Amino acid sequence: MIGNPPYVSVKVIDSRFLSYFQANYKTCKGQTDLFALFVEKGIDLMKNSGFFSYIIPDSINDRSNYTVLREILLQKTNLTNILSLNGVFADASVGSTIFITGSYKSNDIELIKSKDLESFTLNNVERIVTSKMRILKNIN
Repeated sequence: MIGNPPYVSVKVIDSRFLSYFQANYKTCKGQTDLFALFVEKGIDLMKNSGFFSYIIPDSINDRSNYTVLREILLQKTNLTNILSLNGVFADASVGSTIFITGSYKSNDIELIKSKDLESFTLNNVERIVTSKMRILKNIN
């Protein structure tokens, strides 16, 4: 499964839907965004031999309101690659993170940081092999 979930703050969601989300999604607590719910649902839908990849805002990397989402990603899946870069969408003011995760076992996570899409295309990137704990604690 590959996707680009909506980037919509739960602040603008109708209260009836918000109540449902809060009751059914661990990631719908406090200040969050719909993309977090999509990631959580994607994990639940992933097959035993499957994988999925989303492009989402880079706020997942270091904001405390996404700690629960990072924990779920690291506990329920085998995160293998994270690409963090800016300038993916011309009209977006937020940086992007693309992650690849699957149900297969992997001990290492490759973190790739690029300042923009052109640098990524030219392979002018920083590559870091890291661990789940370092990702969870944002020590990269």
